[in-house]
Amino acid sequence: MATMSIEQALRVAAGHYDAGRLLEAESIYRQILAQQPQNAEALRMLGLVAFRVGRGKDALELVGKAVAVDPSAADYHSNLGVILASLKRFDESIAAFSEALRLAPNDPQATTNLANVLQEKGEFDEAIALYREALRNRSDIPQTHYNLAKALQEKRMLDEAIGEYRAAISLNPRYAEAFNSLGTALKQKGQLFEAIAAYQQALTLRSNAPEVYYNLGKAMRAAGNADQEIAAYQQAIAQCPQYPDAYNNLGNALEEQGRADEAIAAFRSALSARSDFPEAYNNLGNALLQTGKPDEAIECYRKALSLRPDYAEAHNNLGNALKETARLEEALSSYRRGAELSFEPRMAGNVLCLMHYLPRFGPREIFEAHAEWNHKYARPLAGSMGPHANDRSRERTSASSVEPRLRIGYVSPDFREHPVGRFMQPLMANHDHERFEIFCYADLHFEDSITANLKRGADVWRNAAALSDEQLARLVRDDRIDILVDLTMHLQGSRLLAFARKPAPVQVTYLAYCSTTGLDAIDYRFSDPYLDQGKFDWEGEAPAEPGLADAERRGSAGASPSPATTPLASSWRPDESYYSEKTFRLPRTYWCYPEPANSPEVGPLPGRQNGYVTFGCMNNYSKVSPEAFDLWLRVLRAVPDSRLVLHSHPGSHRQLAWDRMKSAGLDPQRLQFESFAPLGKYLQTYHKIDVALDPYPYGGGTTSCDALWMGVPLVSRRGPTAVSRGGLSILSNLGLGELVADDGDAYVRIASGLAGDLPRLEGLRASLRQRLKNSPLMDAPQFARDVEAAYRTMWGAWCDSAKP
Repeated sequence: MATMSIEQALRVAAGHYDAGRLLEAESIYRQILAQQPQNAEALRMLGLVAFRVGRGKDALELVGKAVAVDPSAADYHSNLGVILASLKRFDESIAAFSEALRLAPNDPQATTNLANVLQEKGEFDEAIALYREALRNRSDIPQTHYNLAKALQEKRMLDEAIGEYRAAISLNPRYAEAFNSLGTALKQKGQLFEAIAAYQQALTLRSNAPEVYYNLGKAMRAAGNADQEIAAYQQAIAQCPQYPDAYNNLGNALEEQGRADEAIAAFRSALSARSDFPEAYNNLGNALLQTGKPDEAIECYRKALSLRPDYAEAHNNLGNALKETARLEEALSSYRRGAELSFEPRMAGNVLCLMHYLPRFGPREIFEAHAEWNHKYARPLAGSMGPHANDRSRERTSASSVEPRLRIGYVSPDFREHPVGRFMQPLMANHDHERFEIFCYADLHFEDSITANLKRGADVWRNAAALSDEQLARLVRDDRIDILVDLTMHLQGSRLLAFARKPAPVQVTYLAYCSTTGLDAIDYRFSDPYLDQGKFDWEGEAPAEPGLADAERRGSAGASPSPATTPLASSWRPDESYYSEKTFRLPRTYWCYPEPANSPEVGPLPGRQNGYVTFGCMNNYSKVSPEAFDLWLRVLRAVPDSRLVLHSHPGSHRQLAWDRMKSAGLDPQRLQFESFAPLGKYLQTYHKIDVALDPYPYGGGTTSCDALWMGVPLVSRRGPTAVSRGGLSILSNLGLGELVADDGDAYVRIASGLAGDLPRLEGLRASLRQRLKNSPLMDAPQFARDVEAAYRTMWGAWCDSAKP
């Protein structure tokens, strides 16, 4: 410094600065200022050194002094604006950049910097205009094209954003960040393969990029590539071991693959990296619930809600856990809170489902709630796809029409080990493929042996897991489906908003649970001669002829008293106007039961060996309403020394049940719980049970048939809703209608009567399996013909509807 002029010293210091030798640059600038305290350039550059090492306040003071010394230097104002922006002092930053542009109106860098601040403030329109102005002055700066693209992407102007990202890349083909952002814009456009290619190119240019692997994982998820999704998140985590979002998404992907224990570990890692992560608590709760730990799940959901009280998803999932433990009223409150906080149809649908579990809701209240759901979520989508161009020939077969065979489409997330998957097997195996072409739209993330069985019965199998409701509806229409069948209703994985778009001319709901969807867009619901209450059930008349029931008076108030407040009586006869769909009664049965794979043989009567009778209910514990439990306590009281077996995951709800028994004056040791088990082991549980007890008001379907298959008679109570009459349907098809009660007293009388007649129980145990095999419940070919005849009738009605 002693041998250099001030000008020479400034040049040497600038060289050090440009080369990144900041300590050397700082030393020279301080020496200059010791000689000339008001040297504006030394003040500015010393401020920029401070800025580069993270001393923002020092930088602001030094550059501010430089501006005060030389307020005519546009660069100084621009530097000041950058520092102010880094300190989030956006308004002052904007003022600094504006002054820089007043002094140098055509400076593209100052224009770009001002646009950057406006973009960060969310003023995207103004930012876009300035970026475009900067590019008019100088179009060869990749960063400006990139920043313009980011602003356009925020405005959802995706085509223009993609063009600007590509312009940036054409100027700098090694611009990894631009490839990453291009991938995100392409993903938002639904161009998943192009997005994946962009992410992969970004990784080719910069392999150590955990955020790009994270984005690639999300694109792979959207494309339905679960294995590659998991691999991408694992790469992100390998490069950044404290990456909570990657752990969280990895957990979700593992859970969908059925790898729940690994998912739990991933969610716990996410929380270890970020303890205040409500989404990870919520997702951990889901995985714990899936693995049979409802108490721990409830704790996680409540932790998520303590962090974010308005977290709709956590309220909804808390409802799931409370329902699982039969805390039904609390579950209803949680579901309703979730639905209040979100315009998410699925959450409101959970409220509708749960209403069927609570006796205080009668058919009218259930129907009105469904109609409200339809008005809010489904009806706005009606007619969005226009008229149908399907061939209206009534008798379409393989050779009778230009468009042969009626095309039937089944939609479900449950084509696997699940009650829907099990009950669909006989129908799928017995469809007449000369007359019907069968399509399945499966929302599956993993498959099993039941999936393989169902696939063999389909002509066309579509994996719809990666499709939105709108995309699924478009696919159905493009496939020219004639009759589309919903198998889910409002349960998990519902696709009712695809049905709301009316992609097929005839739409039907079946099997999930026998009720109503509430949708105007669904034309029919299947039933049978027993599931829907009619005059014949209450006054001893013969069943009505099966077929189309008159549902034209939908929503009619009727003259019947509400079953929520009035005891059932033989004269109480609600009509079928509590369904939005027309009811088609199959002539024999609603269900067709498949013989379970690897089923154990029927065992000897346990009551003969034990010296006491064991009652049991192997339904999901959520069906154990307080009314059902109280009814079973009456049965235990009426049959001294008897036992009760229930089916549930471990948890505090078991202790609550034992406490209720003790309060009722019964020995809690008379109640035993069985945990969930694979199908074969679950069926062996019936070796311990003499008499099965159907829950109320939501009775069993699969479990009822399982009990009968294992030689265990079922006692059921029919009620005013179709879900409370499953036992009536199943037992009537076996000629065992005498085991169906009209009220609680009759239920206790029938159950205690069976318990007191061991010879009859032994006779039933020895004969029920063959009786089931010989019944309509296992006559798969006839059941398939009945369903197909229904489809033909429905199709003919639609064809006739177009005639003058």
